Amino acid sequence: MLRLRRDGLRVVLDSGEPRGPGRGAYLCAKMICWEAARRRRALGRALRVSRESIDHQALAEEVEGMISGSPAPKVSAITPPA
Repeated sequence: MLRLRRDGLRVVLDSGEPRGPGRGAYLCAKMICWEAARRRRALGRALRVSRESIDHQALAEEVEGMISGSPAPKVSAITPPA
């Protein structure tokens, strides 16, 4: 289960331990659950925010490696300076 929380007007992944402050919602880590929540607008209702304030694409990209059924993460071609 992944926890999302409302941070002011934004919705962010709560990856901290212990849980971060703010209203939260849990969602299973399967792409089908993300799609169903987006389609039903469940996150907006659970977090009490407007649907325009949730960037579903950005959230899905942020947790791409954690969601089963999602494409493999992209490898960055940028190398850090030596």
